[in-house]
Amino acid sequence: MDLVKPIFRDLANPELLKKCLHSGTQNPNDSLSDFIWSRIPKRVFVMRKTLEFGVLERVACSNEGNIVKCHILDNVGTNPGIGCINAMKNLDLIRIKKAEKAIDAIEMKCRQARSAAKKKTGGPLQITRGLIK
Repeated sequence: MDLVKPIFRDLANPELLKKCLHSGTQNPNDSLSDFIWSRIPKRVFVMRKTLEFGVLERVACSNEGNIVKCHILDNVGTNPGIGCINAMKNLDLIRIKKAEKAIDAIEMKCRQARSAAKKKTGGPLQITRGLIK
């Protein structure tokens, strides 16, 4: 008990708990890490050069989109072909649409929260049964 008590005391520190209030991850790099390890699983041993290439490829895809894979193929002397280019463009379009949909959902929740707050506080105008008060 004497060994565990200080650990619980440290974890219950209000300064540490304040960091958890935003309901997100404490480490913003977790997303990129998951992205990298989905391409190069931790359970499989790879040489350093393979790991470096995988990390660079994932960072490039994160920054520029999947189309960067076609540029990589082109730079190493392999013609990616129209099918590969179209597939990568489609993947990028799907990713963008998914992100826009997520943003729209967040914006809708914010509008609903603002509307609810206005109703709760009385807001500038209240409409009751067609009458403006």
